Amino acid sequence: MIRRLDALARVVALCCRREAWRPVETAPVVLVFPVGADVLRDAHPEVDFVVLDPRETAVHAPTALACLARGRASVGAYLDAMLRRMRPRVVVTFVDNFEPFLLLKARHPDVTFVTVQNGVRGLSGDLLGALDADPAAHGRDRHVDHAFVFGAAIGDRFATQVRARYHPVGSFKSNAVPVSPTGEDLMGFVSTRRTEVRPGQRVAIHDHDSEVRQEAVYAAYDAVAAWAYRCAKARGLRLLVIGKDEDPEADRRHYARLFRAEDFEYSARARWDSSYRALDRCRVALFTSSSLGYEALARGVRVGALLTWTAVTGSSSDRFGWPLDLAQDGPFWTHHHDELRFTEIFGWLLGASDEEWRSAARPIVDRLIATDPGNTRFLGTLREASRDPADAHPR
Repeated sequence: MIRRLDALARVVALCCRREAWRPVETAPVVLVFPVGADVLRDAHPEVDFVVLDPRETAVHAPTALACLARGRASVGAYLDAMLRRMRPRVVVTFVDNFEPFLLLKARHPDVTFVTVQNGVRGLSGDLLGALDADPAAHGRDRHVDHAFVFGAAIGDRFATQVRARYHPVGSFKSNAVPVSPTGEDLMGFVSTRRTEVRPGQRVAIHDHDSEVRQEAVYAAYDAVAAWAYRCAKARGLRLLVIGKDEDPEADRRHYARLFRAEDFEYSARARWDSSYRALDRCRVALFTSSSLGYEALARGVRVGALLTWTAVTGSSSDRFGWPLDLAQDGPFWTHHHDELRFTEIFGWLLGASDEEWRSAARPIVDRLIATDPGNTRFLGTLREASRDPADAHPR
């Protein structure tokens, strides 16, 4: 009862805002959450869609109050009610690890539901780990019509929890940016740190029921970054830090303090495509934990995976190539914090012939992250599913 009263109080407060009473927009395609809307608008303007944002700050008052009146105070119930109002032909989300979305198909059997993988998935603080740890999860029917995933390996893993037709197509965002290598003498370092993350924040490790502090994870990242700066200088390359932080100036200052120098470049994530264009400038790139590292591999960049943070988290899914079961060390990856090993990997990346690189990387990359330039398979599926049935059978 207390929980329901709290929910009622929050919704009533939000319903006092004028925008909460706006008319409901409709289109053949509904995008649940605004994630990915910028890519669709910029790269694929032919897609006619509206955004359905289930976050409290974007609540539609009449629908939310109707849900409360029926005793259905949940995100899933709200999405269900909004979709009944909007009557789309296709419902898409780029938040593919959001379980309430995966439970909607049963209530809307005539609507096509689509998920698009928006980042590397794992067991630490992610849907797969939470479902593995939840005995009640096995009784829920998670089902979408189409799941567009990075590669066959993660598709096979998701298929143990979600019924779908799986399409290994790679990264939707990366596919929307044509590959244009410039061959500059740059070593790219893919940064994942964010100044808004509190150092004491705890990160759950689902596959062995423990936690680590964010500061320990960031310390592992920074140790690799400091080595990368030194190694780039020794090899006559300039370091390009490819940032993720919403505050790029604060992030750049962090690396200047870490390197005790200003002679490096910094690429801010000013737009959704900024990091891909930065990667295309690099001869080689390094990453410690990032979807962008895998996307770089798909774009043909020679990439070193220095995943030393696995010693901090201890999660099997933080290892390079998960859910593939790869060795601790390989030609272009390691899980050990050993500068000699780092230097060996970097030297190999710079010295290997194209054939040597393809021979080492291709069998792994082909399973981890495919490519579909221009997102042709996704667009074809959307076009077919959003077509007016009357158009398919002209009189």
